[in-house]
Amino acid sequence: MCGFLAEFDLTKGFSEEGSPKISPDAESQILRRGPDFLHRIKESKFNVSFAHLGITDVSHGVQPFYTSNGFLAFGNGEIYNSLEVLSRLNLPEYVLSDIGTHDIKIAAELLSKDPEANWEQLDGMFSILLYSPDGEIFLGRDRAGEKPAFYFVSDKRLIFGSSVEAVAMQVGMPLALDQKQFNNWLAFGGCDVGTTLFSEIREVRPGSVIKFSKKAFSEFRYWHWPVRGTEYNIPKNYQSEILKIVESCRVKDFDGCLFWSGGVDSTAIRQSLSLSGFTPDSIHVSFDEKTYNEDLPEINQNLGKSREMIILFEDWLNELAIKEAINLMDQPISDAACLPLLAACIEAKENSFRVVYTGDGADEILRGYQAIRYEKYLILLIRLLRLVPKLALRGSFDILSRKSDRKYLSKLSVFLRLMAAALVDKSYSQQILVSPNFFIATTFPEVLDSNEVTGPTNLEEYFQAFILPQIYLQKTDRMASGIGLEARSPWLSKLSIETSMRFGEKFLSKAGKPLSMILSDDDRLRKKSKHGLGVPLKRVLTILQRPTWTIPELSSKKLDQIWSRALRGSPAAQNAAWSLYILNEKIQSWRAIGIMKQ
Repeated sequence: MCGFLAEFDLTKGFSEEGSPKISPDAESQILRRGPDFLHRIKESKFNVSFAHLGITDVSHGVQPFYTSNGFLAFGNGEIYNSLEVLSRLNLPEYVLSDIGTHDIKIAAELLSKDPEANWEQLDGMFSILLYSPDGEIFLGRDRAGEKPAFYFVSDKRLIFGSSVEAVAMQVGMPLALDQKQFNNWLAFGGCDVGTTLFSEIREVRPGSVIKFSKKAFSEFRYWHWPVRGTEYNIPKNYQSEILKIVESCRVKDFDGCLFWSGGVDSTAIRQSLSLSGFTPDSIHVSFDEKTYNEDLPEINQNLGKSREMIILFEDWLNELAIKEAINLMDQPISDAACLPLLAACIEAKENSFRVVYTGDGADEILRGYQAIRYEKYLILLIRLLRLVPKLALRGSFDILSRKSDRKYLSKLSVFLRLMAAALVDKSYSQQILVSPNFFIATTFPEVLDSNEVTGPTNLEEYFQAFILPQIYLQKTDRMASGIGLEARSPWLSKLSIETSMRFGEKFLSKAGKPLSMILSDDDRLRKKSKHGLGVPLKRVLTILQRPTWTIPELSSKKLDQIWSRALRGSPAAQNAAWSLYILNEKIQSWRAIGIMKQ
C-alpha cells in the first residue's frame, strides 16, 4: 500500500534547471500510504518520491530501483504469484541476490523483458511504472482497479501519482472541474472509469497500460472481465479451489487482521484461513440500531484462538472522525460505509496490524446483489411506472421521499429507486437502480442532460466495471492506506475471478453464493441475517452542522431542502445529503489549497 509521485521532463534535451522538482506539499499527500520511509531518486529527466509500507521482504524493498536490464521501476500493491513468476525467469545469481523475494522487483524484471506483453502473467493488486533506457514510459494497473494510478500530461511535463490531490498539487496551478464527470458523480456517485473530477488529470483504467513514447500516447488493455459462463453444478473440488485462492493472497511475514462486517464474503475468508492453519483475528463494527446489526452474542463462537474486537459505531462517531474520513478521500467517495471501515482501520492500526482482509468483489463475481438477481423484473416495473404522467410521478416521489424510514434496505427505499429510474431518461434506468445518489438525479434532472451513455449494458457489468473500481475499491483503499494499512481482497485475484465467472447465471440465482460451502455450520445457520455494513446516516447527519453550500450550479435552496428532508428520516434524502456534504467539503478543501479554480 505504498505511495508514489513522479514527474518526467518531456522537453528535448536536458532542462536548464536540472531535474524536475517535487513539491513538498504534493509529496506530503503520499506519505500516509507509506509511513515506513520515504525514498527519492532524481536524474536530469525525472524526479521520483516513493513512500514505503514494508510488507514482503522489507530488506530488498527500497523503491524506486533499476532492473537488471536498466529500466527504472517502482510500484505499489502486492503480486500474489511473485514466487511462481520468479521461478520462470531464470535470472542470474547476482540479480537474485539483489531482488530477493520482493514482489514488485520480481514483477519489474518480468515486465522489463517485454513491457507490452507480460502484464497478463501477474496476479495481484498493483500499479507499476517502468521507464526504459530509451525513454519509453509504461504505467499499468491491476485487473479490478484496486490500486490507484493517476497522471497529468502537457507539452513539457508528465506527472504520475497514487493520489489525485498529490498530482494536482504537483501541477502547481488551479485545475478545472470536469463538468461531465461532475454530473456523473452527482447522479451515480463516481466518475467514468479512466477519469477524475479534474479535467486535466486522468486515471489508468483497470486491466490497462498506458505508454508514453516520444510524446506519443497510447493505451492498451491486457485484460477484460471474462464472459459469464454456463456451468450449473459446483465442482467437487470447489472448496479446495477457494482455499487455494485465499491462501495465495496471504502474507506469510505478518499476522493478518480480518475485517468481518458480518457478510458471507468476509466470513468465508476467515473460515478459509482457519482451515489452512492460520486463525485470523477479526474486527466487527456494531450499531445501536438493530436494523444495521446481526446478533452480536453469536459472533465467533467457533474461532478458536482468534480474537474478536468489537467497535460500537455510535460510540466512535463524532464530527472529527467524519472529517478525517473525508480528508482521506483524494476524491469524494459517496459510499457511507467509509465511516465504519475507518473505525475498523483505526482499531487495526492501534493493535499493530499491517494487513487486513476484505470481502470486496465477491458480490460482483458471484451475482450477490439482489438488484442483479431481479434485474428483469425491476426493469419491467420501471417501464410500468413510465406509464404514469411524469408530473404525477414526480409529485408521488416527492411525497414518498419525505416519509421517515429507519431500515437500511426497505420496501420503500426500493420503490423510491424504481420511481427515480422511471423519472430519468431510459438510458439511465439501470444506473439509478444501484446509484447511491439516485435522489439527486431526480431532484436535479438537469445534471443528466449533457451525458452520453456508453459502456455496460446490464447491472452485472455495471457493478464490475463502474461501482467496484470507482466506489467500493476506492473506499477500501483510501481508508486503509490513510491509516497505513494494506487491504487485500482475495475474491479479486485473477484465480478467483476466473474460477467464479464460469458459474452460470441460473445456478448462482438459484443456489446463492457457493462461498457458503466453506462456512462453518454455525456461520451457515446465521448466513441469512447478514447484510454487510449498512450505516445509520441520519445519526451521522445530526452530528454535522448544516453546510455552507459551494457546489457549482446547484442552488443553496434546493440543497437545504434535501438536507432538511434527510434529517426528517427519508433514506433517499439521507444518501443524497451525505454525498452532497462530502462533495461540498472536498470542493472547499481544493479551493483552499489552490488546486481547483474558483
